[in-house]
This record gives sequence, C-alpha cells and structure tokens, in this order.
Amino acid sequence: MTLNTILDGLHTDRRNRLADPDSPKRDTFWKMGKSLVDYVSLISNGSHKRSKPKDAKIQEIYSLAIDELFEYAKSFLKAKDYKHASDGITMMEYLANSSDKQLPAEVSELRQRISSEGIKHVLAEFRKEIEEPKHRSDLFNGFKLVLSDVESYARLAGLPVPEEVAEVRRLAYTRAIESNLSRVRERLASGRVSHQNTPELFAATHLCNIEEMASEEHLPVSQEVRDIERRIYYKAVQYALNMVETELTKKTQEGVTEALGYLDLAERFSQVIGTVLGEPKPHEIAKYRKQIKGSGIASKTQEDVKSKIEAKIEKDPLLSKLFYKKMDCNGYRLS
Repeated sequence: MTLNTILDGLHTDRRNRLADPDSPKRDTFWKMGKSLVDYVSLISNGSHKRSKPKDAKIQEIYSLAIDELFEYAKSFLKAKDYKHASDGITMMEYLANSSDKQLPAEVSELRQRISSEGIKHVLAEFRKEIEEPKHRSDLFNGFKLVLSDVESYARLAGLPVPEEVAEVRRLAYTRAIESNLSRVRERLASGRVSHQNTPELFAATHLCNIEEMASEEHLPVSQEVRDIERRIYYKAVQYALNMVETELTKKTQEGVTEALGYLDLAERFSQVIGTVLGEPKPHEIAKYRKQIKGSGIASKTQEDVKSKIEAKIEKDPLLSKLFYKKMDCNGYRLS
C-alpha cells in the first residue's frame, strides 16, 4: 500500500461522493475507513505509542481523509443514518489523534446533533415495535439492543442517558411479559411438540424471560406464572421419582446408583418448589431414601451418582433448562 495509492483512492472517493452528495454510499465509506485504519496501523508498526508523521504527503492524506469523513458524517446525518454518522466521527477522531491534523470546528456541533437525534430516533422506532404484537415476545432482547445504541450515542457527545429510557423499558417489559405468558398459555393448551421443543420446555424458557424482566423492573409475578411453574416442576419431580422406582426394581448396584442419581435430581427440583414456590417436598423422596438404605445394596461412589445426574441433565433439554437456567432465573442456584 503506497502513499500515492491511498491518496488516489481518497480523491476517487471524493469524486464519487460529490457526484451524488445526497446518497452517501455505505460500502464506499467503509472501504475508505478500513483502508485508512490499516494504513495508520502500518505506519505505526503496531506500536501503541504512535509517532505523528511529518511527511507532507502523509499529512495530506490525513487532512483529506478527515475532511471526507466529516462530509460523510454530515451526509449520513442528513439521511438519518445515525449509526454511520457516528462511525464517521469516531474514525475522524482516530485519525486526528494519529496526526497533527485538527478536527473541523463544526465537529462538536455535529457530534451533539448525531447524539441527540440518534437517541430520539432509536427510542421512537422502539416505541413503534412495542405497539406491534408480532414483536412483543422479543421486546426483552430488543430493549437490550436499544439500550446499547442509546448508550453509544450518549457517549459520543458525553450526554447522560435520558430518563425516557426507563419509561420505555418498563412499557416494553410489561408488554413482553403479557406476550410471553400468552404464548405459554397457548402452547400448553395445544400440547404441540416442535423439533423436540415440548410445551413444558417452551414454557420454562419463556417463564424464565418473564422472571428476569419482572425482577429488573420490580414488577409482581402473577399467580398464573407461579401455577405454571408449579405444574412444570412437579412434572419433572414425578418423572425423576418414576425413574427411581424403575431403577430400584433391578435390585443391582448399577440400578441403585441410577436411582440415587434420579432421587438427587428430584430433591433438587423439590428444593426449587420449596424455596421459590413455597411448597413442601414430596414425601416420596424420604420414602425412597429409606428404601435404598434398607435394601442392603451399596451404590457406587458419590462421584458416580453425580455423573449420572449430569448425564441425564445434558441429554434432556427440559431437565437442563430447569436445572440450570430456570434456577438462576429464580435467583436460586444449586451448589
């Protein structure tokens, strides 16, 4: 990459931009930006302590590049493309810090406009999504992206994150909770299984989202959510206890080891039922422990029992969801 090549490229980019100033080309913008960043890295030899070159042609490159990026930033702002306008400012500052070139005086005002207008645009567009039923179930993740964009624009001009963000988040989470719960009701009622995604697994996933959103916004969790959780966890406990019964009928060391693994799993799910849902443990757990102790058949080591549990969990998506993510979601972690 020679100086003349870079300079010729910048002049070509300028001619192309001037030919259609109202429609800034993103691909040209990014191509130019990448070439400049690569060039700065090249002349700095990878050093974090860049020496600012004095060569006249190099200074001409920096000067022309900063001017072009400034024009691109203005064009993108006019086109309401705040993301690329912001990127233009960022690259300008990077080049200015790598040279003796001063930023145009208007950059400060441009930065403020990109920041304030970008924040307003992002929030306005997200408010539209909130009102669209098809988007509501994913508003939780959508808000995370919005917040990231808002914070990025705020940093650009050193502005605080506006108070409106909290209002938008509460509205988004409220609608998202309603939507997630509606989808859970529908799926549990239909009993439909899709790509091994059972109604219970589907419900556990969406209930976790509901719990997290409610926790962040200090919103109450409805009794309906608790009832559905109870239904899912009881089903998981009963599944584990049924497997305990099956394994004990084998009357072998391997069977007892498997039974203890399932029994531990049932007890851990029961702990969630007791800790989060305020329910007592199923009495069968104590009964089976007594039965195993009185069988006279020794199990394998505790490590073997633990490995049995982990193997069962990893193979079953619902057990994995309930054991790991859902428990974290409820604020209850198993050690």
